[in-house]
Amino acid sequence: MNKKNLAVVLTTLGVAAKAFALTTSVDSGIVPGTFVLATPAGGSPSSGGPLTLTVPKFNLVGFPLTSVSYTLDVWSYATYSVQNFNAALTDHVVSWRVKDATLLLPNASLVTSITTPPFTSELGYLSWNQVASGSTTAGVYTRPSAPTGPTATFAGPGTVNFVFTPSATSYVDGSPGNASPLVFVAARVNVVYTYGPEPSEASGVPEPSTYAAGLVVLAGAGLVLRRRMQAAK
Repeated sequence: MNKKNLAVVLTTLGVAAKAFALTTSVDSGIVPGTFVLATPAGGSPSSGGPLTLTVPKFNLVGFPLTSVSYTLDVWSYATYSVQNFNAALTDHVVSWRVKDATLLLPNASLVTSITTPPFTSELGYLSWNQVASGSTTAGVYTRPSAPTGPTATFAGPGTVNFVFTPSATSYVDGSPGNASPLVFVAARVNVVYTYGPEPSEASGVPEPSTYAAGLVVLAGAGLVLRRRMQAAK
């Protein structure tokens, strides 16, 4: 077997090995549980302290945990009471964002400066001294998937906690003198556990299904090799 044909076989086997990677996902649910997206209502004040996001640990006995990754969803909205202090008809806009929030991972790694894009809510034109009060729609931000680092903290029975500490800014465009709107937040963490191989594989006694899968892979590699050898004649 020449080096080129050997490389084909090894590449085929490598792709097959990756295909056997197993994953399972869990999430904390939205915290606080009183949050209602449609209204929105029931969020936690952005200055109200940490939100604890609890997820189950990976607890499949005999399956080694190889990596852990997570994504963080953050919802936010603002409540306002805006008055037009200008003598003329003036357009008013409420703006807010979660800014410089932190997330403490279960293995004590600290993710800092979680900042969402700015969100806005158009209140329209208000006449002199006219007041508009209410809540904005909710904006949502998803922090891209990231690894947690060491996996030992996530393995075994029980749960682990991600601690999200929000911080926010807000303001009103249109006329000076209005108080900053209050910002409320809710959050959810999604965790993906990657693991393998199966317990029987770890003990050195493969399952019948594993034998079958291995034969399929080897047959495919052999077919590729045979075609290359025939083409080389």
